[in-house]
Amino acid sequence: MSSRGKILILWNDTKTVQSIQDQLAGDFEIILDQDVGNGYEQALHFQPDCILADIPLDNLAGINMLKKIRNTSGLESAGLLLLTDRNENRYASPIEGLDVDLCIAKPYLIEELTAALIGMIQVHRRCQKLLTTE
Repeated sequence: MSSRGKILILWNDTKTVQSIQDQLAGDFEIILDQDVGNGYEQALHFQPDCILADIPLDNLAGINMLKKIRNTSGLESAGLLLLTDRNENRYASPIEGLDVDLCIAKPYLIEELTAALIGMIQVHRRCQKLLTTE
């Protein structure tokens, strides 16, 4: 297992995702799915410690893909962090049952995001250890 955490970034804004990737690349092993079209297949292949998603919460295809990832054996313990600028009740319904671990509102500090990802990776790896020792 790589000592650097593995993060799958699901994004639909290529300008922003490149900035995030550049800022996180030194600390993490990163794979991108910029159009959120192959996220499930990427997750199966990459086996991320954490999924960082910035997809419109009204994008039901994206939400359903995240639910599918969460319900897949081997992926269910990966951390799920949503970045959002939406803080409205109308978006609560689509993410019900998604078991989001953390939401961070935009704008955010890269240090805040990095610290959250590190914590989620540590939790994921502890869970994986427990699951493999049973």
